[in-house]
Amino acid sequence: MILVMFKNGRCGKVPPPILGRMISTGEVTHFWRTDGWVEVSRGPLRKNVRPLYPGQEKRRDWRTHLD
Repeated sequence: MILVMFKNGRCGKVPPPILGRMISTGEVTHFWRTDGWVEVSRGPLRKNVRPLYPGQEKRRDWRTHLD
């Protein structure tokens, strides 16, 4: 799981395969790498950021918020 910061300022963890989709849709503003926080608007990001599945998400809510 990867620690992320959502647009609303809350933090949570997401599965690695989902991170790219969340970055491309603007749901995530920051995510944690081993060397610290990466601000999505400033990068550096990997070039191949694309959704794994272009259809509607039908699974249960997988987001875990840290309060």
